[in-house]
Amino acid sequence: MAEKRIAFFTNRFPGVINTFFSRDLTTLLHHGFKVDVFTTYPIQDKYWANVPDNLRDKIKTDTNVYYLNPVHVFWKNIPAEIIQDIRVILRQSWNYSYVHFFKSLSVIQQAISWRNKFDGQYDYMLAYWGNYVGTYAYLANRLSKSEVPFSFFLRAGTDLYRDQIFLEQKILYAKTIFLPCIFNRDFLNKLYPLTFCSFEEKLFFHYHGLEINNFKFMIHQRDQNSILVIGSLISQKGFRYAIKAISLLKSEFPELKIIIIGDGPEKRSLMRLANSLGIENQVKFTGWLLFEEVKAYLEKSTILVHPSSDLGDAEPNVIKEAMASGLPVIGADIVGIPEILDYGNVGILFPPKDHVALANSIRKLLNEPGYREELAQKARKFAEEKYDMRKNGIFLSQQIENDMQDY
Repeated sequence: MAEKRIAFFTNRFPGVINTFFSRDLTTLLHHGFKVDVFTTYPIQDKYWANVPDNLRDKIKTDTNVYYLNPVHVFWKNIPAEIIQDIRVILRQSWNYSYVHFFKSLSVIQQAISWRNKFDGQYDYMLAYWGNYVGTYAYLANRLSKSEVPFSFFLRAGTDLYRDQIFLEQKILYAKTIFLPCIFNRDFLNKLYPLTFCSFEEKLFFHYHGLEINNFKFMIHQRDQNSILVIGSLISQKGFRYAIKAISLLKSEFPELKIIIIGDGPEKRSLMRLANSLGIENQVKFTGWLLFEEVKAYLEKSTILVHPSSDLGDAEPNVIKEAMASGLPVIGADIVGIPEILDYGNVGILFPPKDHVALANSIRKLLNEPGYREELAQKARKFAEEKYDMRKNGIFLSQQIENDMQDY
C-alpha cells in the first residue's frame, strides 16, 4: 500500500516549547504516515535542542520542516474560489486589531504559495491549531486541485477561547475537529448554539499522550519543601496566586520555596509581588529550561501547582508529566484540569484565584506525606490508562485513516 502523506501545519517548530507537538508528530510517524511540517513562523534551528532528546533524531530524519515566506499578492491575483473567504477573514481580523489583520494576511499569502509549490503531494491536511494555523491549512485545502480531508486541533485559549477569527466557518468545513477535553466540546456548544448540532459528530477527543516509560516514577528521595510551577509567565496562568499562597505559609514552613520554570511578560510583576510579600528569597525563577532539565525538577520536587486563573490551557501537559513522575498535583478547578485529575481523585482541585484555598491544599500535602504517596500512586496509574502516547496515537491514526477513506 502506498505511503500516506500528511501536511501538518503549526505555528513554530522547532520552538521554545515542543513537547506535545513533537509527541503527536512522532506518533503519526510511528503509525506509518509520511509527515511534513509547515510553519507560520520562520524556522530557528537553535530550538532543535528543545525537542525532547528521545524524539529529536526520528523527527529530523523522517520529517521535512518548511517555512514559506509570505509573498505579496495583489488582490486581482487572488484565486476566485477564496476571495469571499478572504474578505470575511480580513474583516473579522481587523475587528480585533491590526496585529490580527496582518497575521491573517500573512497566512493567506502562505496558503497561496503552498498551493503553487506543494499542491497534489499530500493525502491529508492537518492543522495543530484552529487560529491562523487553521486558516493557513483551510485556505491551502480550498485552493488545492486535489480533494483531500482538512482537519484541525482545537486546543486552548489561543485558538478557541478568544479571537475566534473565521472559526465557525473552519469547523463547518473540516472533516474532523480534534479536542483535548470535554470542556472544549461544551464551550463550542455555548459558542455556536445554532450550528453545534450540525458539527457535533465531527468532534473527536484526542488526549495528548506521554511516553510513560520515559518518566521515572519517583515517590521517595524527594525534596520536602519545594513547590514547582511551570509555564509561560502570563496572567492567565495565575502564578501570582501561587506566590500569594506561599506567603501565607512562610511562618509554618520557613524552608518552603517555590520554583518557577518559564519566562514571559509577567516576570517582573511576579518578582515585585514576591518582594512586596517579603518572600523574594523563597521564590526562584529559572527561565526556560530544556526538557531533560524540567524532568529533573519533576523527579525531585514536593508538589506541582498549576494555578490557572482564566481560560488559557485546556489540557496542561505538565500536569500529566508530573503525574507520570510521581509528583503530587494541585490544580485550579478550571477548563480541562479537573478532567486530567479525574475530578479530584488523583490530585487536589482548588477554586481559581483563591490563594487561601491553594495555601490550605499545599499545607495538607506538606503535612501528610502518606497522602502525597497515595495521590502519586493513583495519578501514575491514571496516566498510564488515559495518557499513554502509543495507545492514544492508535485512535488518532485510525481517525485519520477513516477520514482518508471517505475521500
